Amino acid sequence: MLIFLKATAAASLFTALFAFKFGYWQRPRLLAAYFGFFWVVEWVAETYFLPPDTFGWPMTILCFVLTGLILGATYGVHRYEKHIGDR
Repeated sequence: MLIFLKATAAASLFTALFAFKFGYWQRPRLLAAYFGFFWVVEWVAETYFLPPDTFGWPMTILCFVLTGLILGATYGVHRYEKHIGDR
């Protein structure tokens, strides 16, 4: 169960950063593919290559918190760009 949360935390952080940097919040299929790719990469790395407990609970929680902050910033930037475009 923990390995699925670890993979989800890392993939959500990478996806949120990608969406924020490149403005792909209007392309959900691309974001879903990006999330799926990084989820699989993280799961394979945790299962086969990394030592046990390399990416523990504190890092998992940190990734989820950072994801929330980045999603908030993305929402703010999107609203700001929409507001600027309405002028």
